[in-house]
Amino acid sequence: MYPFYSLLVRVILAAFFIRIIAAAFLARVIFAFLLIPTIEGSLTAHRLLQI
Repeated sequence: MYPFYSLLVRVILAAFFIRIIAAAFLARVIFAFLLIPTIEGSLTAHRLLQI
């Protein structure tokens, strides 16, 4: 019972960390794809916010 429980906890923790890493990687890729076309727009928005 105890080894099975510890194995289950390890599997859940591993899946949790893998999901966090994959989500962070996906978010970074999506953010990069969204950011590349709108670099000029974000720069102009930054200038407008600075004024």
